[in-house]
Amino acid sequence: MQFDKEKSHLSALQKVEFEESTTKASSVQTIPGIGKRSKEHLEKQNIKTIDDLLTEIQDNFTTLVTLTPNVGVNNHKIFDALEGYRCINASNTMGDGDDDESCKPEPLLNSDSTSDATTLAELKKLDACNIQ
Repeated sequence: MQFDKEKSHLSALQKVEFEESTTKASSVQTIPGIGKRSKEHLEKQNIKTIDDLLTEIQDNFTTLVTLTPNVGVNNHKIFDALEGYRCINASNTMGDGDDDESCKPEPLLNSDSTSDATTLAELKKLDACNIQ
């Protein structure tokens, strides 16, 4: 089974709000796509925080699918929401000081933009890690 961003249905705004309001120590229930039932299911596996989940899935969509309940969960949405955290983990584990090219934000097309530039830059940053 492979991750399909099209099946995520997670908006860029939802991603921004999630990333700005959470840390790795936040409850897994703060992840878009994880509700009360999924949280309880994950907690039975000793997965309580975003960091716990990231450690378990090791950037592997199939592993995420095996950890969540079989019915009623949009794993694509969960995996998509974690994209920014996975990029941070990938950069931190490289060990050579170089940033992962796939996690670098794309340059703005029009650098002369006014107040929308910040918002656009933030949204583009979130879409910079393209999972295929």
